[in-house]
Amino acid sequence: MSDATPAPWDDKHFRRVMGHYPTGVVLVTALDQQGEPIGMVVGSFTSVSLEPPLVAYMPMKNSGTYARMQHADRLVFNVISADDTDLCRRFASRAVTDKWAGVAWHPSRNGLPILDGAVAWIEGRVDRVIDAGDHDLVFVAVEDLDAPHDTMPLLFFQGGYGRFSPRSLVMRPGQDLFAPLRLAERARPYMEALGEETGFEVGLMGQIDHELVLLASAAAPDTDTLPQLLGNRLPFVPPSGQLFVAWRDQAGVDDWLARAPTPLDDALRQSLTDSLARVRDRGYSVLLESAHHPAIDRDAAALSQDRLTPAGHRRLLGAIAALADRYEPATIPADERIRVISAPVRDGAGRVVAALQLRSLPLGITDAALATLVDKLKSTAQRLGEKAIAPE
Repeated sequence: MSDATPAPWDDKHFRRVMGHYPTGVVLVTALDQQGEPIGMVVGSFTSVSLEPPLVAYMPMKNSGTYARMQHADRLVFNVISADDTDLCRRFASRAVTDKWAGVAWHPSRNGLPILDGAVAWIEGRVDRVIDAGDHDLVFVAVEDLDAPHDTMPLLFFQGGYGRFSPRSLVMRPGQDLFAPLRLAERARPYMEALGEETGFEVGLMGQIDHELVLLASAAAPDTDTLPQLLGNRLPFVPPSGQLFVAWRDQAGVDDWLARAPTPLDDALRQSLTDSLARVRDRGYSVLLESAHHPAIDRDAAALSQDRLTPAGHRRLLGAIAALADRYEPATIPADERIRVISAPVRDGAGRVVAALQLRSLPLGITDAALATLVDKLKSTAQRLGEKAIAPE
């Protein structure tokens, strides 16, 4: 390296400033000369090139673990999960002598350690090493890789560990939660009475900003099945949430359509418009069961717990978009199961402020039985709007 001009600051100031840049955390693993696993935590791992596939990391030259690792011609980079902070501290600690005790791992095709809980792993052959001051810059040619766990990675920021929470996936501070929670509290006796009368699970869904949120739920009577978890969230994007959109003006409808997860062609736009018309004509909304719902439920639960990754969020949006033909069918086939029927709860100005729902209706329900349930649902939703939202 060429001689560098001495820096006009001390090491502490340099570390403090650089600490404002968050990094990922990986465990670099290899086998020592006796064939035993070794591992070193680094935050300096990076992707370098796509063609050819190259990654790199920058170990400190005076690291004892790096000294044991320098002979290795192959390495594995394990991206550590946000839930594995203790594992990270274990490998970073000089006080722990047997770092691999109790650590679950399996060998790669070349026998190198891959953590069972790694978010992702990349295996490669050391390509070249470049001197970089008190560190080395080690380039590694990628030979194999995978991302087995769709979960949040661990981050290092200003001397501490944390997790990634994309702002777009987290309910923002300052959102008006008081009114929906107050409505949920007042709605409970109505919901419990409806559940007792119909024998089905009852839910109350609200729209908060660009999300649909379960505000309250009441389990079906005489069943061990747990109700939906309060606070469960779903993106408010087409085709979901039609009950909240059906009576809006054209600008409100256009705003909802503009949030579609995938581009809308003329046919799909017209189909969604027709669905909204059926909601208005019926006075309630219908959603049929779909093979996509188990995955949607799983990702919605992760979203509600701020564990959903950006890739998972894209997957969730795609699954919701695939439900377009399950919402508001013109007729309900006898061999289809109804997942949810929803009736609007309106405030004094006639605006839809919540959706009162009956969930998991039985397969083969007759038209007459469905009509009876719809009448009870709509009647309860109307009373809820008149009584629970009326000003004190």
